[in-house]
Amino acid sequence: MKFPILAVMRTAAPMVLQTGKQWASSEGYAIERTGSLKTESDAPVFVLEDAKGKYRAEMKLINGKFVVQKGSRCRRDWEKKVELEKYSTKRKKLMELGVLVDDGGFLVFQADHEFDFPSEPASIIMTGNVNGQDAWKLSDEPKMSYKKWLREQQGLDT
Repeated sequence: MKFPILAVMRTAAPMVLQTGKQWASSEGYAIERTGSLKTESDAPVFVLEDAKGKYRAEMKLINGKFVVQKGSRCRRDWEKKVELEKYSTKRKKLMELGVLVDDGGFLVFQADHEFDFPSEPASIIMTGNVNGQDAWKLSDEPKMSYKKWLREQQGLDT
């Protein structure tokens, strides 16, 4: 499935959002919005869930940003009691802002929230070091990872 809204180029290292352009970094890929994304419903939807489906999150790629959707669920406690400082700090901040709320056995996103990289929300949701490019799966093609989908957009996988 192709989405004509992106121009993607391979970079040697993660890129930073450039002023004046709609470039976002994606761990070695630069993504630019080139077409018209008229509604949020036009955006590709990716899903991240544990094997039992207890913790499930949805993310849309909108204008080069990775937007986790309201209602997405996260693990409540850190896996194996190992907190990764960069993700636990961001997670605590989201809780302070009321974006993530404790709902008993898990945390729930109370609003859509943007991230610059797919691994950041994946690691926050699954409470561990998670490669977001591999973990996020296209909702209507569950075996297709974000990474594979991105390569298809570039014409590298056909």
